[in-house]
Amino acid sequence: MVVGSMSSYSSFYYTSYDTTAVSVFGVLYYGSLAVLVIFLILVAVHFTMFPIFALTADDPGIIVVSGTGDRELAYTSSDNNTPVPANARNKKLPKTTLPDICNYTIGVDVWVDDTKRVTHLEPIFYRDKTPVGLTDASTVTTEVSLASKYSNTNIIAWTTGDTKQLNVRLIGISEQKSMMTPLPTDNKKWFRLTVVLADSFAEVYINGSLKSTINMPSGLKQIQNTDFYPPVIDGGGITIANMAMWPRLLSSKEIRTFESAPMSTVAPAPAPV
Repeated sequence: MVVGSMSSYSSFYYTSYDTTAVSVFGVLYYGSLAVLVIFLILVAVHFTMFPIFALTADDPGIIVVSGTGDRELAYTSSDNNTPVPANARNKKLPKTTLPDICNYTIGVDVWVDDTKRVTHLEPIFYRDKTPVGLTDASTVTTEVSLASKYSNTNIIAWTTGDTKQLNVRLIGISEQKSMMTPLPTDNKKWFRLTVVLADSFAEVYINGSLKSTINMPSGLKQIQNTDFYPPVIDGGGITIANMAMWPRLLSSKEIRTFESAPMSTVAPAPAPV
């Protein structure tokens, strides 16, 4: 009688759920212990043999432990391409100061629908005090008219009317220079456009790959109180999202780390009517 009672008592306190919980706890415990041991080994290798951890993308090391740091984002999935484009500083960027004239890096996801062709040049982004209106934008059919309609910027990225070519133009103190490169052929995917803008040159990257360097020996045009604006909504085929800005020049390694692919993964929503 006593033995039977003890057996029932034991089975009451040791159920299959208890056994599973103990097993899961054991796996977590020994798994965490293994991770700790591996981490300590990597730390030892890092300080005695060769670098394992990189505090920045430019540091030697296999594992980058730093984040995006001083990057700011605008035109995210919930606010890109409004009917009346708003300046980037009003699009959830934490800082209230306007971007410097130069010495910054800007990146943006770009979607090109080449079935929606227009006769004018379509801006991807530019700087201004207020957005360029639809009427003014639709009259820009040549680079000469581009300079007159977007007169407050010292940089502008745009596509040709047939959406086959990507262009980035720098406006200097005494000259203007452009680069042109074919757009990615797949018009059903986003691509990442990144521009590193110094005071006398710009580097243009697509999906982290350097496409061109534009030299501006005379220096960039001095502009004040201007911010970035997205494309004008006019039924054209250009949409942008996830505009990133750094208040410094990114290195090529940082661009490969942070700007090698678009952040967007789904097609853009139709523009509001």
